[in-house]
Amino acid sequence: MDSVIAIGHTAILALDELHDDELEVNHSSTLTSSPKKLPMSMTRTASINSRRLDINQSSDRTLKSLSFRGSARLRGMRLGLLLRSLGSVLSSSQGDAKTYSLSEPVEQVHAFISHNWTVSRLDKFLALSLHFNLHLGLVCMVCIVVTVLVIFLLGLNPSVHFCLAWKLKEENQSMTCVSSYILVFPVVFLGRELSRIFGIDRTFIFLDKTCIDQQSEASKQNGIESLGAFIQQSESMIIPCTRAYFERLWTIYEIATFLALHPRHKLIILPTAMARCTLIQAAGWYTYFFLQVLETICHSKEDHWRFEFWGKMLAHAILIPFSCMMVSQSRSWIVEMSQMQERIQNFSIAKAACSVEADRTFVSENIIAFSRDMRLVPRSASDEAACEAFEAFVREEVPGAVEKCCGHWGLPYRYLVFMFAPLTMIGFDHLFIPSGPDWGFCVVCLSMNFLSMPLLFALSLLIIRTSVDQRGAEKSHCAAVVFTTLVVGSAGYGQYVGMALLRIEVAEGSIPAIIAFSASILAQGMICWRLFKPPPMVPNERVWSCLNAKLADSPIKRDDRV
Repeated sequence: MDSVIAIGHTAILALDELHDDELEVNHSSTLTSSPKKLPMSMTRTASINSRRLDINQSSDRTLKSLSFRGSARLRGMRLGLLLRSLGSVLSSSQGDAKTYSLSEPVEQVHAFISHNWTVSRLDKFLALSLHFNLHLGLVCMVCIVVTVLVIFLLGLNPSVHFCLAWKLKEENQSMTCVSSYILVFPVVFLGRELSRIFGIDRTFIFLDKTCIDQQSEASKQNGIESLGAFIQQSESMIIPCTRAYFERLWTIYEIATFLALHPRHKLIILPTAMARCTLIQAAGWYTYFFLQVLETICHSKEDHWRFEFWGKMLAHAILIPFSCMMVSQSRSWIVEMSQMQERIQNFSIAKAACSVEADRTFVSENIIAFSRDMRLVPRSASDEAACEAFEAFVREEVPGAVEKCCGHWGLPYRYLVFMFAPLTMIGFDHLFIPSGPDWGFCVVCLSMNFLSMPLLFALSLLIIRTSVDQRGAEKSHCAAVVFTTLVVGSAGYGQYVGMALLRIEVAEGSIPAIIAFSASILAQGMICWRLFKPPPMVPNERVWSCLNAKLADSPIKRDDRV
């Protein structure tokens, strides 16, 4: 135990010495370097070392900004009330005694909602609903499958008469799972409100409109000046934002305070365009897949080919404009994300918009105190250098949070799985065939839901990104949409045909087909893991080299080292 404590003490000393050296070097170089390039190295060290405010060693200004003023107290609002009536409480910023009564005194807030009131109420509702209720939608899918399984075992599962084209024989098949999938959307939109009605809503959030007493100007001002205290008592911060979020002074102050107090992974950024893109595409893909299932229904084997011809014509007639619309929607989201990243890189406290100029001094002084207490700059540094250091710190931290929440390709993997989830329901329906389960088709549907379709979507986003420059300007929008649709559509159709042919061979017991089928799924799984795995937190090489040097000089035996 003493050896472990000695190693920890040596590590802390090594980090402190390295950080102090870099602070002095970087601060002295501020006199000769440009302000944008200067603080990046020192903020990189600060962010990787997870340097946050130490309350016990903070200045009086920082302690004052993190304390409740006057009658302000920690209050929270139940999540179900926030999302009630399609987020009606998010429609305007005006608060009164009625909105204040929606919150209650709490000991801890699960999430601090930081947002702009200029953003549409519906956009914020969709982003928050998808974030908080997505897992409830997945639970709903599991409940549907289990219910259909029980009904099938009892012999009560309704089925439709259709003809399997590749078997050339008539069968009865369940459509209960794919038909019932539509119930997932009400759960995603209303899940938290239902939990509130049943009295199981235990998630408390902070919303300024409901948790700050606005019945008098004095109590309102006390609540505003206590935002730092509210943030300190919050476990995470959720930002349903647009690109304008990083141009408002108070939202900049909120995110700056949170990054000073909490690690980056607690910051959750939810671009409203991402949620809108996900939900629109999920509804569109469900409609298309449901029509594909209806296409297989026919009355007899004799008229199947005639029915299939017209069914295919109708499906492709719908698919072409639908695919173009989906690609266009994805392209709009990529442009929005590119512009948001540009705003983050141009993050500036001095250029932030503020409706009341008197607030700018209050915010700037608090951020300067944060910067010094976080040791981003020496305490003797000027106010301008402290602001520049903190701006660079935010530019270093926020892009990682955006990538964590939005995924490396623009949408997180869980959103992509939800988007193409009807494929899984179609696969499970093929397990409830009276003549026997079709395990091959079920495996194909599952692999397409979890592997193939996310990969194709990543391919489409990659092509879209190549047609959008760094400033988010669009180049030949229509041509790019058509080209992306053709490339991705051809790849998807070829992959589907290949998997279907392999499935037929697998069903006949062909060993090479089984090996090829398994290898295809394994390869797609490895590619998906490579593309969608979360970015690792890589430590600074200089920090570890300094730490190793200190350990090498320490009197601790090599066998006792960690």
